[in-house]
Amino acid sequence: MKRLIYGLVFCALLAWCIKISYFALTAGFSVANISSDHSDRPQWDIEPLTSIEAEEVESALAQEYSYLGKGHQAYVFESKDKRYVLKFLKFQKYRHHPIVAALPLPEFIFKILQKQKIHKEEKRDALFTSWKIAFSKLKDQTQVVFIHINRTEPFDKILTLYNKAGYAYQLDLSQYAFLLQRKADLFDETLKRQMDSGNLTEAKALLEGLFTLYQSEYQQGIFEEDRYIVRNTGVIGNKPIQIDTGRLREDDTFKGPKKQAKEILWKTTLLKEWLELHYPELASYFKGRLHEFEQIQ
Repeated sequence: MKRLIYGLVFCALLAWCIKISYFALTAGFSVANISSDHSDRPQWDIEPLTSIEAEEVESALAQEYSYLGKGHQAYVFESKDKRYVLKFLKFQKYRHHPIVAALPLPEFIFKILQKQKIHKEEKRDALFTSWKIAFSKLKDQTQVVFIHINRTEPFDKILTLYNKAGYAYQLDLSQYAFLLQRKADLFDETLKRQMDSGNLTEAKALLEGLFTLYQSEYQQGIFEEDRYIVRNTGVIGNKPIQIDTGRLREDDTFKGPKKQAKEILWKTTLLKEWLELHYPELASYFKGRLHEFEQIQ
């Protein structure tokens, strides 16, 4: 009996070590995890690219891509020339594990799992819709170059992709949902460089760009359900852009000045606290600008 117990403990530890090693080497990325069985829908179709847009997409996807990181929603890969990022959704988040799906379950548990499945699919579809908004209506604000959601749309491209461990994959991109975006510097790193070099003018201009960014979206009746500005904002040429494109929603009430002011005050709450902690002088300027929106309400 002791040998059996020791054997089971050993097997459990071995399985745990293998799992930890796998994630250390791959960050959880696998072709299965970026594969989806979602159905194509007309609302995810995109307009034909202009010749200039098509040339950029062709050039961007003619390169090899290497693992850069992962977020809550996607695995991110960087182009060889470091000008673009390619994002593949973590589809494992939006479906049950195959083992669970194959188990003979009691009816009440099956119904619970079916409700969960529907909820997961709704979240996935909302993300696809957000991608479509980013590409179709906010190209300048997101720097999204191309999206591919409906797999029946013709798209002939084989891409070489390297995972975190350097293992190469050959992907037929027509079979995968992905988003291609110009690469941006991170907001917090950009602001730190500016403040470290004593360039307060550029730092203020960067913060001012946030108001321009959000208002340009709100005026189109588009908003983003996210307050993590420091983490999810990029910078290209000292111009802030949305690098997280998974939470965009449409609501015409945002076209009104009072609604915009209320949203900006909510959205910048965490950024204001972050500035107070790291850059008090800049925080004072920022709070002065926010006061102007408080007066609009």
